[in-house]
Amino acid sequence: DSGFIDYPYIVQEIGVSDPDPDFSDPSDVAANLRGVTDANGERTVSGRLAARWEPLDWLDGTATYYYQKSDIDGRQGSSWRNTLQTGKYELAKRVEEPNEITNQLLALELTADLGFAELTSATGYSRFDDDGQRDQTDLLISLEYSYELFPTFTSFTHEKGRENTFNQEVRLVSTTESRFNWIIGAFYNNSDVTSYSQEYTPGYADYVGFDRPDDLEYYSQFFSELEEMALFGEIGFEITDKWTVTVGGRYYEYDLESFSDVDFPLFDSGPDYLQPVGINDLENSLKSDFAAGSPNGTERTSQSDDGTLFKFNTSYEFTDDILGYFTVSEGYRIGNSNGIGVCPDYDPTDNQQGACALLPGQQFGPGAGDISTRDESQYGPDTTTNYELGFKSTLMDGRVTLNGAVYFIEWSDPQLTSATINASIPITVNAEGAESKGFEVSGAWAVNENLSVRGSYSHTEAKLTADAPGLVGTISPPGFGTVLLDGSDGDRLPGSPEDQLSVFGTYVMPFADGELAFNAGYTWQGDVLSRTGGLGDGLTLDSFGLANVSAVYDTGDWQATFFVNNLFDEFYETGVVGTNLYNQVLSDDLGGPVYQRTYYTHVGAPRSMGVRLKYTFD
Repeated sequence: DSGFIDYPYIVQEIGVSDPDPDFSDPSDVAANLRGVTDANGERTVSGRLAARWEPLDWLDGTATYYYQKSDIDGRQGSSWRNTLQTGKYELAKRVEEPNEITNQLLALELTADLGFAELTSATGYSRFDDDGQRDQTDLLISLEYSYELFPTFTSFTHEKGRENTFNQEVRLVSTTESRFNWIIGAFYNNSDVTSYSQEYTPGYADYVGFDRPDDLEYYSQFFSELEEMALFGEIGFEITDKWTVTVGGRYYEYDLESFSDVDFPLFDSGPDYLQPVGINDLENSLKSDFAAGSPNGTERTSQSDDGTLFKFNTSYEFTDDILGYFTVSEGYRIGNSNGIGVCPDYDPTDNQQGACALLPGQQFGPGAGDISTRDESQYGPDTTTNYELGFKSTLMDGRVTLNGAVYFIEWSDPQLTSATINASIPITVNAEGAESKGFEVSGAWAVNENLSVRGSYSHTEAKLTADAPGLVGTISPPGFGTVLLDGSDGDRLPGSPEDQLSVFGTYVMPFADGELAFNAGYTWQGDVLSRTGGLGDGLTLDSFGLANVSAVYDTGDWQATFFVNNLFDEFYETGVVGTNLYNQVLSDDLGGPVYQRTYYTHVGAPRSMGVRLKYTFD
């Protein structure tokens, strides 16, 4: 992907060039800034190697190795709502933000036909590595430590992370012809996460008189280990040829432990500098510390839970073409760490609480009430009880299918987006309750041998069902002091549209020595809240619709596709960082402007067209 977002305001030299020159003077801009076109380009290399082994008629095994490496040039965002008012496909970052992501997976699946049942064992081990850089300037400015007084202040982070995961599932599925059918199984998962963040402020140490030649200003490290297991099973019974009932259950338990540490090396004096290490050395070191109980004084948090879930389903075939069903089930999602270092103790004479997470009861300011009432370092599990009533039908001799359902979901301790008190870093917290209700309908119609159409529509209403104190984090201008706003019973939940619609059509015809297919599709979704209830000046993302068309010529061996995505060149936003309250202009020591650039939106791709060729080897 060649990318489509431009970065017009990259500094020529970090810590030397002025990130906020006189934008009305082309020579001043050229002396300090440079532009990068298509800065969100991406290149991906992937591969798969598989081997199958069938030593016996009843035993079959497949081993597979997957590899994928992505080099991502930068974010896919737009600063057109920001103080700099860029173009709609421009992002006002001061430094480039490359990211390298590597995924590896080794999987083994064994299947044994035992006669009365099929036994399947699925084993997987994966490793995820992430190595990236971010523009950190706006976050440091928002801490209100006067970084912006340095006239050429620009900051960036270098971050690395690794996640190792091992999982194992064994399930036994009945295969005999009977009015009963059943499944039993077990699941195990173990994963650990190691990460660090190095924050650099080139030139700033010299400017304020600190002894830090490498310009390392902040360092955080994090490690967590998750272990979870489950036992599950279900049994189905055909009461009659038309009426079936299925009941199932699941027992689960998990343990999560994590620890983190932060340091402010900008204030160190030589030769006792904190020296960052590579991800391999850090992983080995943190695993050793973790096994020893975190002996170096790092903050350690933990959580665990266990319980049972149930499922009930009944279905009835009213005719050979119409089936109705009703399902009641429980859902569960484990808690997790927010991946942010725990704040050091508050010191009014030397406060180093920056980008960090507060623990319950921890002080964060000089006031008597400046005490955290929540755990910002982690969030707990949430559960749902789901009710669904629906039907599936086949009409007009199989040429038409029509399916529909209504549903209601009760949500306990829902995991929702909030922000830390210090630095307003996005985190996840638990509210008390929420609900989601709606309906969906989908269908397909084979009009004739050449033409087919399909479509779907859904409507969902999701809202809080209880007040949620301090749920939404925002700021109070002028300045960037954090304010926590209460969510209220009935507030609409963020992150998803209430209405979604899609329509697709295909026309196929013989052509030359093959087949020519014309495809057209249109998808539409309603507006989306970026914050619960639209609180804290949260942006409501506009509704949008996208049309895609393609023509495919297929000869069997060769396939050629001409496509146009986003046919009508719709500009659309899919997410947002910050709010318009961040659109503030500060001043440096020389009286020059400093433009805060936190606020930007994630945007979709403009119209694109191209050709794909595919050849299938015999």
